[in-house]
Amino acid sequence: MSKIIRCEKGHYYDADKFVNCPHCGIDLDKRKKVIADSAMSQDLDNMVTVAKNVFVGTGRKRKTPYVEVPKPPRENLASQVTEEMLEVQAMAARKRESVQEDDQKTVRFEIAENGIEPVVGWLVCVSGEQKGQDFRLQSGFNRIGRDRNMEVVIPKDRTISRDTHCSVVYDGKSNETFLVPGNGTLTYYKNEMVQKAVKLHSGDEIALGENKYIYISFCEGERTWQEKER
Repeated sequence: MSKIIRCEKGHYYDADKFVNCPHCGIDLDKRKKVIADSAMSQDLDNMVTVAKNVFVGTGRKRKTPYVEVPKPPRENLASQVTEEMLEVQAMAARKRESVQEDDQKTVRFEIAENGIEPVVGWLVCVSGEQKGQDFRLQSGFNRIGRDRNMEVVIPKDRTISRDTHCSVVYDGKSNETFLVPGNGTLTYYKNEMVQKAVKLHSGDEIALGENKYIYISFCEGERTWQEKER
């Protein structure tokens, strides 16, 4: 038989089922124990937080606190993506430069058995700091600029582009030489600005930067290094 008792506030309850009056609420010690026994997932690697439902003696539902793992700032992710894109673009640019350089080298004559690459002409400086100096020209592209990788290096003239200010190109098939302007640079042929490739003849004047040059040809007309077919 159930043991029915009355609490101090006048509520009746079954003492065999409840330690304290269920209408007044559970005691403080039992409330602390229920909260302490509630579990919360700590799996931060999967960034998932689970809140358990806890039922107390009153029949009311409670949830443990929700903990949210902070996400990485979006601006850091954007910065990382930008750096990767720049690296990919830099690699593509280096590859294009390498292919272009290989293409320019393939149009040159085969080097003779003595290891000397045949000369096709010269550029002679007639005005400027390098007045009196000559520059040897070979088959294919002769790039002119301040960089040491150029075929014609003019380091003292700061008004000349470092990389390919212009080029003097010898075509072995036609036995002709051309002046090719660079991209965004100023080159003058007979006092006129060069906007497209022009054919050179021995004695022509070329001006770039603060210097002037005279083109002297060796391979021109009937004179060529190519062996004539029999």
